[in-house]
Amino acid sequence: MKFAVLRSLFAVFVLALAPGAVVRAQTEDLNIQTLFEKAGSLMEEGNWAGALIPLETIMKEYGPSGYTDFGPAFGVMHYRHGFCLKNLKRLDDALKAYEACYTQGKNAKDTPKDKLNPVWELSLLEMAIIKQAQGKYAEAIKDYEAFARQPAPAGTYDDAAFRVQVASCYSKAGMPDKAKALLDQLITGAGGVTPKADGVFRAFLSLLDSWTAKDATNHAETEKAAHAFIDQHGVKLKLSPFDMARFDFNARLLSVARAASENDQQTLAIRLLSLMAGGSDILHDLNGRALRYRGRVPELLKKEIEKYTAQVQDDDSIDWIALLTLAGCYERLGNFSAGYAIYSHGVSAAPKSTHRPMMLFGAMRTALATGQQDLSKALGEQFRKEFPQHEYAGNVNTLLLENVFFSKQYEQAVELAENIRKPLKPDSKDRDLTDFVIGASFFNLGRTEEAQKELASHAQRFPQSKFKEASRYFEASSLVRLKKWQEAGPKLDAFNKDFPESEYIGFALLDRATSHFQLAEYQKCLDVVADLEKRRPNLPDLDRALAMRGDSHLMLNANEKAEAAYSKARELGEAAEGESHKAIVGRVLVQLVRVANALNKPKDVIKYYDEYMAKYSGGFYDAEVIVGSLEPLKEAKRGKEALDALEKVIVRLGSGDTGTGIEEAIGSYTQNYLEIVGPEPLLERLTNFVPQDGVKINNTLRAWLNMARIDLLENDSYKDKFPKRAAQIQVAYEDLQKFNKEELSSYILVKVGRDVADRGQDKQALEWFKAVMDRGQSEHYPLALMGKARVLAKTGEAGSFQEAVAAFDQVIRELQDKPEYVEEAMIDKAR
Repeated sequence: MKFAVLRSLFAVFVLALAPGAVVRAQTEDLNIQTLFEKAGSLMEEGNWAGALIPLETIMKEYGPSGYTDFGPAFGVMHYRHGFCLKNLKRLDDALKAYEACYTQGKNAKDTPKDKLNPVWELSLLEMAIIKQAQGKYAEAIKDYEAFARQPAPAGTYDDAAFRVQVASCYSKAGMPDKAKALLDQLITGAGGVTPKADGVFRAFLSLLDSWTAKDATNHAETEKAAHAFIDQHGVKLKLSPFDMARFDFNARLLSVARAASENDQQTLAIRLLSLMAGGSDILHDLNGRALRYRGRVPELLKKEIEKYTAQVQDDDSIDWIALLTLAGCYERLGNFSAGYAIYSHGVSAAPKSTHRPMMLFGAMRTALATGQQDLSKALGEQFRKEFPQHEYAGNVNTLLLENVFFSKQYEQAVELAENIRKPLKPDSKDRDLTDFVIGASFFNLGRTEEAQKELASHAQRFPQSKFKEASRYFEASSLVRLKKWQEAGPKLDAFNKDFPESEYIGFALLDRATSHFQLAEYQKCLDVVADLEKRRPNLPDLDRALAMRGDSHLMLNANEKAEAAYSKARELGEAAEGESHKAIVGRVLVQLVRVANALNKPKDVIKYYDEYMAKYSGGFYDAEVIVGSLEPLKEAKRGKEALDALEKVIVRLGSGDTGTGIEEAIGSYTQNYLEIVGPEPLLERLTNFVPQDGVKINNTLRAWLNMARIDLLENDSYKDKFPKRAAQIQVAYEDLQKFNKEELSSYILVKVGRDVADRGQDKQALEWFKAVMDRGQSEHYPLALMGKARVLAKTGEAGSFQEAVAAFDQVIRELQDKPEYVEEAMIDKAR
C-alpha cells in the first residue's frame, strides 16, 4: 500500500484517541499522540528505522491495554509497525505485527465507529504479500482469497495491483489455470479494473515461470496453453522497447525462453525471444523521445541513449545471447537452415564476441546438417586456426563424424567420412575413424555386404583402434545377416573371448547361438543360450534367445524341454514392450501349439490358441495357429468357430498386396469345412466367401476361391451332391482364364492348362503350361512339361510331333529323380 493512502487512514486513529489515554503519560515524550505523529513524520521521510523508535515506545507503554483503551483502532499501531519492518526487509517481524493487527484488532459488530480499526482488512492483504515474498504461496493464496471475499473499502488499496499480485502468486504456487483466468480478466478489463501495463507484464512473466518450470507435469500441454494466451492477449501485453529494458523484462524473457528450450518447449522459447526488445529498437524508442524535447534533452535520457548505443555495438550484448538461444531452439526443432543463418551471421557480424567458438561450432554443425559438407569443413578449419588451444581444436572432424554417426544420421555420416578420407593414404591413422564410421553406418543402414567389407578391412588395419570393439562386432554380425554362418562363428567366438564385458556381448552371444542353430548344431546353440542367460539376464532380446532354445529342443525331439523354454520366452516377451517382442510372443504361441499337439495336450492347444487370438491375432502366424489348433477345437465342439476365424484371416490375406499364405489357408479351410459342415454348404460358402461390406480383395484370393470350388466339384466323392457340376466347373475355369497368369500359382496354371487342352484349345493350353515352365523348377514343373508334350503329340502335325518327341525327351532327361514321369513320358513317346 502506498504511504499517502496509509496516512489518511492513520488520521482516523488520531481522531479516535481518547483524551484520558492521551494524557496518561507524565511526560510529553511518552504522549501517544506525539509519538504517533513523530512516527508518521519519519515514515513520510522514508526513515523506517527511525520510525520504529516511537512506534515501539507506544507498543511498550500502551500495548498491554491498547485494545482496551482504544478498541480495535489500536491495530493501526501494529500496522504501522509492520509497515516499517517490511520496508526494512524484516519480513518475519513484519508478519507478526500484521498478524497482531488482524487478530487482536478485529472489528466487532458493536464496535463504536470512532474505535473501528481502519486497516483491519489491509493487514490481511499485507500478510499475504509477505508470505508470497517468503515463498509461502499456499498460505498467501489463502489470505488473498479471504481478502477478496471481504476487501478493504474502495480507494484504500489498488484493486488492479492486488489482482496482478494474486495472479503472480497463483503462478508461483503452480496454479497456472487460476493465474491465467485472473490475467484474462485484468487484460480484458472485466470488472472495470485497469491495471498498469508493467504490472500485468510482471504477472505474465510469473505465469510463464509456471508454464516453463522443470517440474511441470506436461510441458507439451503447457506450451500450448502459453501460445493460446499470447495469441489472445499479445497486443495488450505489448510495452514500449524502453519499458521492456528499464523494467528488466528483456532479461526475464531471455531467462524464461532458455528454460522453455531446456524443457523442449522450443516453439514457446522462440516466441518469447520474439517479445524481447532489441537494442536497436530501444535506441529508436529513446531517440523518438528525445525529439519531443526539441533540443533540450534531459541528461538522464542522454545517458540512456549512450548506454543503448553501446549495446547495439557490443559483440557480447544480450541481443547476441538471445540470438544464440534462438539458434539452439531451431536446431532442436530440426530447422538447421535457420540455425545456420544465425550462427553464420554471428561469425561475420560479431568477430570479437566471447561467444565466437560457439558461433563457429554451431555454424559448422548446422552446415553439416544442411548438407553443406565443404562449408562445414572450412568452418572447422577456421575454428582450429582461431582457437588452437581450444578443447575441441584438432578433433573437429572427429566431433563432426561422431556427432552425425551417433545421432543416427547414417547417410550423412557416410558422405562426410568419404569426403574426409579421399585425400588420405590407406595406412593413414586418420582413416581409423572414417573407415569405422563408413562401415558401421552401412551396417545400420542395412547395406550389409558393403558394411562387412569395410569393417573387415578396418579391423585388419587398425587392430588397436578405439572403435575396435564395435568394429569387430559389427563385422561378425554382418556375416550373420548375410547367412554366412560358418564364417561368422569363429569371429563371434573371438569377440566373446576378447571382450567379455562388452556392451555388445549379449547381442554377440545371440548371434553365436543363431549361427549354431542354422548349422543344425542344436546342443551348442543351447549351451550358448545358457551362457547368455547367465551373463546378460536383462538383455532386451532374451525372449528371442529363449525362443531359440525352444526351437533347438524341438529339433532334438525334447518336446517337454521345448515347452518349458517357450513358456519362459512367452513370459519375458509379454513383460517387455514393443512390437518386436509382441511378434516373438506370437511366434512362441505358434510353437507351443505345435509342441502341445506333439505331447497330446489338446487342452493346452486350446489355451494357447485362445491367448494368441485374444492378444496377437492380425499377424503373420494367424493361419498357422488356427490350422494347428483345429483338431482339438473340433473335439471341443469349437470347429465352426475356428473356421470362422480362419475365414477372416483368409479375407485379410486376400486384402493385402501379395496374398502370401492364402493357398495353405484355403486348403486347410476347405478340408476341415467339409468334415465339419459338409460339401453343399462349403460350395455355397466358397461362392459367397467375401463379406458384403465393401472389403476389396486381391486376385490371388479370387483365384484360389475359384480353384477351391473346382477341386470340390471335380471330386467324384461328391458328384451326386452337385447335379450341375459340369457347368459350374466350366464357368469357374473360364473365370480363371480372365486372370493375368502372373497372378496365379503354378498349380492353378497347370489345372487351367489341362482343362483348356481337354477342350481342344491346344494353342491356349501351351501358353498356360509355358507360364509354369518359365518360372523354373518347381513341384508343378513336371506336370507342365508333360502337359506340353501331350498337347504337341495329339495335334498330328509333323512339326508338332517332332516338338512333342523333344518334349518327352526333355522329361526323361530332366526328371530322372521322378521315375513316374519318366515312365509315362517313355510310353507316350513310343505311341
